[in-house]
Amino acid sequence: MELLIDHVSKCFKDKKAVNNISLALLLFILLAYLPTTYCYSNYTDEAGNKANLTGLASITCEKERQADNVGIVTAERVRKAVEMYQEVEKPFEVYPGITDFQFLSLGWLAVWTPYAIIGACVIEIPLFAFLSMHSYCGHAVN
Repeated sequence: MELLIDHVSKCFKDKKAVNNISLALLLFILLAYLPTTYCYSNYTDEAGNKANLTGLASITCEKERQADNVGIVTAERVRKAVEMYQEVEKPFEVYPGITDFQFLSLGWLAVWTPYAIIGACVIEIPLFAFLSMHSYCGHAVN
C-alpha cells in the first residue's frame, strides 16, 4: 500500500503526468456525455400535442414508456408480444421497423448510434492506458 501511495504522490508531482491524467479524465467525461446529446424522442401527449424531447429528457421519457416491458421474460409475455406484432404487421407488406434505426450524422458520415458508443470506448480505453503507462514509465526512469 505504501508503494502505491508513493507512486501516486510521484505522479502528481510531475507536470506532464498531471496533464495526461487531466486529459484522460476530460476525455472520459466528454465521451460519457456525448451519447446523450443525440438521443431524441417524439410522442403525442394526452392532449394530442406532439412533443419532441432531446438529451437526458428523452432518455427519461423512453424509460417511462418502456417501464411495462421491464422485468422477467415469461412465456405469456412473449406470446402477447408476438400476437401484437403479428396484428400490427398484417396490413403491411413491407417491414417498416427494419429501417427505423437512429443514426449520428458527422458531416458526410452517418454512424448507427450503438457503433458510435462502442467506437468511443474503443478510442478511450487504449488512449487512457497509453497515457497511464507513459506517465508511469516516466517516473520509473527518473
